[in-house]
Amino acid sequence: MSGLDRKTAFPAAGTLYPLYPLFFLIPIAFAMIVIENVFIFIKNILDKNPSMVMREAENKPEELL
Repeated sequence: MSGLDRKTAFPAAGTLYPLYPLFFLIPIAFAMIVIENVFIFIKNILDKNPSMVMREAENKPEELL
């Protein structure tokens, strides 16, 4: 938290932007990803079919662009 006390900033487009929001946003985003993974793990334990798996098309020709 010393960066919050020092009031550090970074220059972008000729303006100084404070760094302190990043000190809070990055850990919050990491915590939210961990929570999402916990919910997906619980869902996979409770359901018989796993979620978030890649499935290939069954007997269909590939579409070309």
